[in-house]
Amino acid sequence: MQVYHWILLLIPAVALPAAGHALLYKRDPRSSWGWIAVILLSPFLGTLLYFLFGINRVKSRGQKLLENMPFSLGDGCPLRDGCESIKEARIPPELHESLVPQGWLAFALTGRPLASGNTVTPLHNGEEAYPAMLEAIENAMHSVHLAVYIFDPDHVGMRFIDALERAHKRGCDVKVVIDGIGGLKLFEKSAHTLLRERGVDCRLFLKPSIFPPSVHINLRCHHKNLVVDRKIAFTGGMNISARHLFESDRPDRQKDMLFRLEGPVISQMDEVFYWLWGFVVDTEIEPPPELPQQEGPVHCRMIADGPNEDLDKLHAVFVSAVHGARDRVTVVTPYFLPPRDLLMALKIADTRGVDVRIVIPEENNQWWIHRATRNMLWELLEFGVEVYMQKPPFAHTKLFVVDGEYACVGSANVDARSLRLNFELSMEVYDAGFARTVEEYANDLIAHGRKVTLEEVENRPYSTRLLDSLCWLLSPYL
Repeated sequence: MQVYHWILLLIPAVALPAAGHALLYKRDPRSSWGWIAVILLSPFLGTLLYFLFGINRVKSRGQKLLENMPFSLGDGCPLRDGCESIKEARIPPELHESLVPQGWLAFALTGRPLASGNTVTPLHNGEEAYPAMLEAIENAMHSVHLAVYIFDPDHVGMRFIDALERAHKRGCDVKVVIDGIGGLKLFEKSAHTLLRERGVDCRLFLKPSIFPPSVHINLRCHHKNLVVDRKIAFTGGMNISARHLFESDRPDRQKDMLFRLEGPVISQMDEVFYWLWGFVVDTEIEPPPELPQQEGPVHCRMIADGPNEDLDKLHAVFVSAVHGARDRVTVVTPYFLPPRDLLMALKIADTRGVDVRIVIPEENNQWWIHRATRNMLWELLEFGVEVYMQKPPFAHTKLFVVDGEYACVGSANVDARSLRLNFELSMEVYDAGFARTVEEYANDLIAHGRKVTLEEVENRPYSTRLLDSLCWLLSPYL
């Protein structure tokens, strides 16, 4: 039998299983048809491309990680199960009627009730956030739990390393989780190494290794949280790095926000930390007890999301909040590549009279994301959505505010990496006072920013549009 006969026999053996996989596992018919056509038209190259780029390994790997998690963070509690679920959701009676469905949905997705009686204080940039965090660590009596994506061992990071060492020597239970990629240093000692040398129990989340091969570019732990004595906590989008000192003269300086918390919602944040800790130490661990509820108007809930979930919780929460908006939606994010249904929700909201405003950086630290975003802005501008560019330096702030009454803050950006590929932690805040405070901050950004027009997007040079489109095409893999 000649060589081409073997090739003819191999074609169905290679192409048909790949095409069958695309047929069975692709959710979008257009995607399924596209991959099947590529595979059948070029069986060997098409199958190779499908193997490299078409198979969703992130979700399957994330679900495999779930088997090693120490306990469940909540499997949700569908409201159709009965009235008891609604009672357990702790929806406060004073909540505006337009927000009640949002409160129920988030409870149904997470199984976590609203925690009342909290205090949430915005802190701007490292100049305000780092002193407050360091003071909390220095005054810790029992425990310090820190989870962070990037921990640079610069002069800011060394202050935290020193403070964590002192807390450890005082007898506090100090636990630190740093992401294995975000905390990676090739030419200097990492914060993880320095902390371990000083006796602090610090672990890496999914540490990359060559032998055995394990390099997860996705599945990153993007959390940025500090819990001290279960009395004071911090959350938001700020890493530990001198680049967050806005008043410095560093060319890579960034502006950002962190939020200081007091109240019972801290127990939900600490539960998520123990969940992470049990995974990185590979040990069965019991979730911490819930803190008692308090009287007060600020109602909060933590939402943990990641690629180990069948349903993207944060994505669903954002879409629901936009659909429920009555007057205005304000989104501030450094990376803006929303999924199609969130994009459609924003366009529909604007069409029915809601004032939709998107605030993104004019200069981005990831140029390919900036180009990909620019390629899809026409879809929003065409419907009347207002898009504003923040002037440099790079803005890393993440805010999602609806009607001046509801806000969602935390580690998540509005892109595929945050909403599909990474482990994120965000916090819902049902309080008009807080929502209006962060909305005023967004208004100030808008007042000092530049409004993007449909004409400028459509009149980009052909070469620019081509490169922008290519970045957009590759955005699911960036």
